[in-house]
Amino acid sequence: MSAGEPGQGRGTHGWWRRWFAVLVLFTALAGDFWRNLISWPGFFVLAFLLVAGCSVLLIRARRFVSLRQGPMLMAVFLVLATVSIAWSAYPVASVLGVVAQWSTTVVAVWLAVCLSWAEIVRALASALRLVLGLSLLFELVVAVVVRHPVLPLWVDRGPGKLPAAFFWSRDLLLHGGQIQGVVGNSNLLGMAALLALIVFSVQLAAGMVGRVTAACWVLVSVVCVALTRSSTVTVAAVVVGIVAVFAWWSGRVGPGRRRPVVLTAVGMLFAGGERLLRSGRGFRCCWVRVPISPGG
Repeated sequence: MSAGEPGQGRGTHGWWRRWFAVLVLFTALAGDFWRNLISWPGFFVLAFLLVAGCSVLLIRARRFVSLRQGPMLMAVFLVLATVSIAWSAYPVASVLGVVAQWSTTVVAVWLAVCLSWAEIVRALASALRLVLGLSLLFELVVAVVVRHPVLPLWVDRGPGKLPAAFFWSRDLLLHGGQIQGVVGNSNLLGMAALLALIVFSVQLAAGMVGRVTAACWVLVSVVCVALTRSSTVTVAAVVVGIVAVFAWWSGRVGPGRRRPVVLTAVGMLFAGGERLLRSGRGFRCCWVRVPISPGG
């Protein structure tokens, strides 16, 4: 592999590398799936194997990233986070956090260095298809076959009634409620569905997959967003839609005639910010009135 051609492996090695990338991205998107299925210790083993695999592949590819090539702020942050263990009041928790940060960084560097942009998009799309497809299938099986809420396979049930958040699926597909999918959380599933909608739309526009296939998965993404009924994802989807309209408008007018696009976008930002300030909603979540007794 030449230094200027990342992700150009072919044959069996290239096929294996692409599906390994799919597994890595699926785990990043649906970590709770593994934790609910194989327990936290099992998830840690899986995560260790994935990080070790990324490290080995990165070393074998001989594509090392120098400080000049990589983002300097990221390197500074990693060093600072590592050194901060020395003065941390919670050294054990800090070590775990730093290990997790270094692990995700190694995985991200492998993806960025050893895969081309097209391969990353294809791997991400495949991982998102798995998340959405398995989520719909899982909720359908729970609704039609099991017919009652399902707990993770590994959970400390303990005495008393468990909170609803502890359930892997609450069997709400046929009852008009928020589905949670294999990730066990409606907000996480909704965000994955919104990301999938963006990725599948990009693939459709770029002609990376067949139109029928892309259109079907775009529809699946929309259905998942609707079934999760997440307010956070709904707001994010509106913002994504507005950005998509401006991107389309900018592409239509051409590089030299984008002043109306920019002015309209800036005007909308100012109008939205001014309306938010007038309503005061932007500060209600940050400021809470705390009663103070006369004695201090």
